[in-house]
Amino acid sequence: MTRQLRRYIARQCLVQEETFSGIAKRVGLSEKTVRNVFEEHMNHLNKISEIETPRVMGLDGVYIKGKESLIVTDLERKRPVMMRPFIKERAVAAALRKMPNLGKVEEVVSDMSGSLDRVQRAVMPKALRTKDRYHVQRMVNAAVDFVRKKVTPEKKKRTKGQMAMCNRHIFRKRKNQLKGHDRKSLEWCLNLYPLLRLTYELKEAYCEVWTSLDIGTARLKYTEWLELHKIWKKQMPEELQGAFDPLIRVMKNWEEGIFNYFYHRRTNAYTESANAGVKEITRKAPNAKFTTISTKVVHGTRLKQQREAARQRGKQQRRAQHSQQPIIQPPVAKVGTIQDAPQEGEAPIPTPVPHSTVTTSRKQELRPNVDRLAAFKRRSKEEGDSGQSSSPQMSLFE
Repeated sequence: MTRQLRRYIARQCLVQEETFSGIAKRVGLSEKTVRNVFEEHMNHLNKISEIETPRVMGLDGVYIKGKESLIVTDLERKRPVMMRPFIKERAVAAALRKMPNLGKVEEVVSDMSGSLDRVQRAVMPKALRTKDRYHVQRMVNAAVDFVRKKVTPEKKKRTKGQMAMCNRHIFRKRKNQLKGHDRKSLEWCLNLYPLLRLTYELKEAYCEVWTSLDIGTARLKYTEWLELHKIWKKQMPEELQGAFDPLIRVMKNWEEGIFNYFYHRRTNAYTESANAGVKEITRKAPNAKFTTISTKVVHGTRLKQQREAARQRGKQQRRAQHSQQPIIQPPVAKVGTIQDAPQEGEAPIPTPVPHSTVTTSRKQELRPNVDRLAAFKRRSKEEGDSGQSSSPQMSLFE
């Protein structure tokens, strides 16, 4: 095996979309050989690489083979920093304390996990603790779904001729985001079920809290929304009155972390996407070890970013070379200038001819043909007058 082939296999094994079997078929080697090359490269990376402490940290748990693991991400540079096969409070705190320069962390974004919140307080007390907006906002959609399922009939319970249940995806979107058919379907459902209209309007009022420009306005809008919720609760039947209670409970317990979002407006969306990448790896390779998955996620993402950066630099260099390339224009000779006399043995330098002169010379070249055609037409006409036609096609010139 050549050094270049070994380097190619080691780098391709870090790509999340690649599998050992696929690389083995492409390079013509056994899967065991490819795996050995990857393990050797993985051990080398673990020795030379250091954990980079991010300024904005994302924390979350991801399930791998039925066991929840820790994933730490850098939300500014959008790359995973560390993965550990545990999520227990003490183990997570010990792993975070081993990170260098832990005091540089300014903000930590996570979900509403009590253990992770206690770890943040103990390990990074000066960092701003923000709760992810997605985990909060999806609870209001869950409340709307709860009311929708109770109000609209299910497929098995529908009578003959009764309308079907409304599409849940329409209710999860904001009203100003709906277009065309979706907007008409929403209006049809809301007109058909008045209780569902009240619930949807309450949900839209809650979503307006997240459009606030600062934390003070957000708290004021949420206070107004609580008053609207009391009015809504009086108009709903008893079985539907507790639809928004889980949301209100979460807002009360995690009020500080939730409203910290309005300082910098950061979410944990990238960490959730990294979790999706981990699940995709486990789906393609269900027997993969945790070290293999973590190496693909952490070092594979860096390799992908390096390749993309090199590709962008190449594009910029090509554009710069293309813009700096001089445009060669043909020399323009001035008409009427006196040319130097040619020396002995040299060919005479042709005198540039203006455009009007060239056009006149072309007309003069075409003139003999026109004169010849006119003379031929005149001669044929005279022969026609005398009754002697030289050709039957002479009529074409008349």
